[in-house]
Amino acid sequence: MGEKQGAFLDSIHKTMSFIFESILAKTSKLSPEPSVLNSSKPPPITIAAYISRFNSHMQCPKEVFVAAMVYVDRAVARNAGLVVTSRNVHRLVAGALVVADKFWCDEFMPNSDYARVAGMRCGDVNAVEREMLRLLDFDMYIGEKEYEDYCRRLKMLKSAKECIIKVIDAIICVSIRFANFAD
Repeated sequence: MGEKQGAFLDSIHKTMSFIFESILAKTSKLSPEPSVLNSSKPPPITIAAYISRFNSHMQCPKEVFVAAMVYVDRAVARNAGLVVTSRNVHRLVAGALVVADKFWCDEFMPNSDYARVAGMRCGDVNAVEREMLRLLDFDMYIGEKEYEDYCRRLKMLKSAKECIIKVIDAIICVSIRFANFAD
C-alpha cells in the first residue's frame, strides 16, 4: 500500500470513528428496537478500535471502508426505525464492512473469519450480513459520482468537525422524529 493510500485510509478510519462516536454521544439514552443488529449490551471495545481491528485483520482497500460508510448511511436513511446506538453500531459497521468487502473485492474471507475479526459467532455474522442486505434492499451499487462525493466529504470532514456535528445533529433529529412518528 502506497504512502498516500495509507494516509487516506488512516484518515477514513479516524473520520468514521469520529462520526460514530459523535452519533453515540447523542443517542446514548435511546433504547433501540429489538433487532439482530442490537447486542444485549454495548461491546467493551470502542468503535475506533473496532474499525481499526477490521482494517488490520482484513487488509481492505480504502474503497471497502468508503462503501461501508455509504451502506450505513443508506441503511439509516431508508429505515425510519433504525437509529445508531451503542448497542448496534458495532454490528452495523461489521455488516457494512462484510457486505462491502464481498461486493467490492474479488477475494474475500469466509464468514467464520469475519466472525473472528468481529468478535461474534459465525451465525451472528450471517444474520447481521442478511439484515444489512435487507436494510439496503440489496442495493450495493455505488456510482462513480457518489463514491467520489463520499471520498470528498470524508476528506472535508476530517478537518471540519463542526460540520460533522451539525450533520449528525440533523441525522439524529430526523431519526428521532421518524422513530417517534412510527410509534
